[in-house]
Amino acid sequence: MQHFHYPAVARRRGWEGEVVLDFTLRADGRIEAIRVAHGSGYAMLDRAAAESLERMEPLPAAFIPSVAMELTLPVIYRLDG
Repeated sequence: MQHFHYPAVARRRGWEGEVVLDFTLRADGRIEAIRVAHGSGYAMLDRAAAESLERMEPLPAAFIPSVAMELTLPVIYRLDG
């Protein structure tokens, strides 16, 4: 979670939503082919989710598969209070 951020402008405007990302996790820990499979309705949140996932690489050895995998990741932007 520490890699993902909630853009300040989106927080101020009260934007919430769920971004679903599809991507490939390679056996060397690199993340490739990030694609927004389902947007939040806010381009800013969609971009923030994809950029945050990009910043995560390379992943720690404990998370690296022995072969490349196609994965889906939901990223939920929700304001408390």
